[in-house]
Amino acid sequence: MHPLRIAILALAVALLAQREPATAKMPNLEFRGGDLPYSISGTWDDTSGFWDADDPTQLIDEPPADLGTGYEVLSWYWGMRLPQRAGRQADDIAIYYPDAVLTGLRPGRGLVRASVADEEFWLLLDAQRDAILRRYVQLGRDGLLSREPDQIELLAAAVQHGETIGVALAKDAPVPDEQAAAFWRHAIAALGTSRIIEYPSSVSFGDYVTLTLLLPEGRTVDVRYVLSERCFCRQMPGSGLPETITLRGTPASPEMHALMETLAAESEQAWAEQLSSARATGATRAGDGGDGLPAWALPPLATAATLLVALAALATRRRRAPA
Repeated sequence: MHPLRIAILALAVALLAQREPATAKMPNLEFRGGDLPYSISGTWDDTSGFWDADDPTQLIDEPPADLGTGYEVLSWYWGMRLPQRAGRQADDIAIYYPDAVLTGLRPGRGLVRASVADEEFWLLLDAQRDAILRRYVQLGRDGLLSREPDQIELLAAAVQHGETIGVALAKDAPVPDEQAAAFWRHAIAALGTSRIIEYPSSVSFGDYVTLTLLLPEGRTVDVRYVLSERCFCRQMPGSGLPETITLRGTPASPEMHALMETLAAESEQAWAEQLSSARATGATRAGDGGDGLPAWALPPLATAATLLVALAALATRRRRAPA
């Protein structure tokens, strides 16, 4: 095997092996207070998405003139974004004001009041982070979420609330509009049915289908449907897992299961076509004799770089155990 290929794969494997123990220590987002009927836990995808969003929040000098209703949001992001004071990091809980007004102007994004050693800081959220928090607040105060929604429940409620969320197979193969509409119709009908489900930690490739959901704020989340278990069950990466795991998931109706069987067959065909295309491209490039970085190396290298940045950020945090 080419030395470059060995180096990239080794780096990617090593970082993937380290990532889960580090990230597993981070608590999920949590929302409470204001006019929410009860506290609501965010999903892991939204917790990590909130941490990893590209654009930084902006520090503003003065508090807003009109705050509106505030909501407590638990996140380690506040401690990463703000400087330490007297050797202390920002409190894990900050107050989110989705409808605050700045000098007579609504900024279109929520503001956050965070504290470090009793000193207050005001943050104007970037569009992606604001979209994540705003979704929970809007759906939560309208009573559309349970205390611990899974990803399907959250996004089905968002679609019911009026958001447009696309559905794709194999990352870049859009699901036809008719099937996407049927998917959301069945998902909305299943609202309130999520529960703790026990299922195998190791599922063969042919027994599940992964859907990529395209969110309006410009990010994506993946959901996994396990055919044999007839449920949307989150995948747990990493080694050393027991034979079965228990996590919150959403069981499928017979109609949803039939749709997912159809999408599973289409997904398998899409992956086969991509693999065939990749092999053909690789065979063509093999005769070029170029010394540049091969195309196959870009995805693992990008993954390794992203994980390295995330691990470095997490390594700088000296956190107490969350209460």
